[in-house]
Amino acid sequence: MIWNLFLGFIPLIFSRLVREGIIQNKSRWIIPIYAILWLLFFPNSYYMLTDLYHFNIRPGMPQWYDLLFLLTFAWTGIMMGMMSLWDIETALIHRKREKWIPIVSSFLLSLAGFGIYLGRDLRWNSWDLFTNFFHIISDCLELIFHPFQNQDAWGLIIFMSVFLNIINWSFKIKWKN
Repeated sequence: MIWNLFLGFIPLIFSRLVREGIIQNKSRWIIPIYAILWLLFFPNSYYMLTDLYHFNIRPGMPQWYDLLFLLTFAWTGIMMGMMSLWDIETALIHRKREKWIPIVSSFLLSLAGFGIYLGRDLRWNSWDLFTNFFHIISDCLELIFHPFQNQDAWGLIIFMSVFLNIINWSFKIKWKN
């Protein structure tokens, strides 16, 4: 769990670098590198949601303890992911791209859902993109070109994408009196 929490923190670091780089008008070549690294690690923030799969009853341990333990890590990951997404949105606002935020955010959260599937079910890690690039691309193309043979995969991807979007947009609701 600690390792997953660390991996979930990495996108927040890169999103802050993107946001601050754009606000401070830093070098144009470094910001895209930070953005790509952010996108590569972004699903890790939400991945801890899937650690709830490991919830089980253990003798001598209260159920509520394990549940609260797992939910605390999952919630922390969700919040790190949301904060990093909001950094990217701030960068878009600063670049006068505010009207694109709903579309871009929903798309990025859907990519995170895809990334969660790659990590949870296919056991790929973010750094595997550098060490096993062609195998990952092959797995992705298999999913895209054979969706009916991969219905369970698409079920998880779609469910996680919708769930992450619901979380994101629920933070943005402005309640009226």
